[in-house]
Amino acid sequence: MAHYCTKMYHIVKFVDTEEVEVVPANWVKDGVCLWPPYKTQRILKASRCQEQPCANWIPFKVNLVHTAVSYSDAHRKLSVVEDQVDLHSEVEPGSSKRKREMMMNDSEDSEQMHEGMPSNAPTVICQHCGSPNDIPAMPETNSRGTDPVCSLLHNLLTNQELILEQLNVISRTIEPPHNNEDNELEPGLLPLKELDTLLDLEARLLFSSDLKHKLINTLALRGGMNVKDCVWRMMSHLLTNTLALKINWRGINGKTAFQSLQLKDVLTRSVRQNRMTAESSDMEIEGAIKRWLQLAADREGGRKARQMRQIEWVPSTPSTPSTPSTAAEASMEREPTTPFN
Repeated sequence: MAHYCTKMYHIVKFVDTEEVEVVPANWVKDGVCLWPPYKTQRILKASRCQEQPCANWIPFKVNLVHTAVSYSDAHRKLSVVEDQVDLHSEVEPGSSKRKREMMMNDSEDSEQMHEGMPSNAPTVICQHCGSPNDIPAMPETNSRGTDPVCSLLHNLLTNQELILEQLNVISRTIEPPHNNEDNELEPGLLPLKELDTLLDLEARLLFSSDLKHKLINTLALRGGMNVKDCVWRMMSHLLTNTLALKINWRGINGKTAFQSLQLKDVLTRSVRQNRMTAESSDMEIEGAIKRWLQLAADREGGRKARQMRQIEWVPSTPSTPSTPSTAAEASMEREPTTPFN
């Protein structure tokens, strides 16, 4: 039984990135796939040869999607599985959850405005600012003393929100301090359109700290209100969508691995130059990069094209049976049949 399993291949979906890949069965055990720390071509060779995992291989949580008896059979099924995974993914993960939270907050705010009080006011004050019919009448001196406090707190909260909004606008418009002609990149360098151009830029970045400095400052000018906004603005300025289709985070499925590029470090430093994202973690930045690369197939009409292919792939429903050719058959068809007991 163990010898049979080593000849098989699994199609697995990585839990952290939702990427799918064909791997030998001996790489997967108890929902964990051991992934070799190799370059792209060597990974493909190791997969085909069913290389035994070593101690330095990296474990990733996976979900088993499909099992095939050969490498070629698994790869034929891979494209169908990829389309199914993409069609069930959301364009922006967690957006529905944020929308529900927003609706709840809007409802709470409307109730607070009706009461005439901010939510963080003391409980005693809120009681005086509520509906006067629901509470016993208070002495006139207390009512007069409480109403100005409610009004003052409400005005302070409103002014604070206006100041924060103005600060956000100023942060978006302020340019980095080193924005001058010495930091300008050569015309036409970005966005990168071809894989050869990307690899050429990678080689130049290894030996030119000046080029890396210019690229960091150029990407930092894209701005953004949060980590996701910054990363998505910078990635769109850095790569065309056609080139993004040939790249993913780990370099699986024969694509270029973004995590091993110099551009990953450039992008990380650019994000942290933004005042709004200066304290962002590596995990936050990497998560935004992964998601932007995953959605490359959805941009520029890609999602709609896959939906059309999915519709064409579904087998058509069988046609209705033809009418009976004889009067006897027609008579039998009209008579009700007795079900078997």
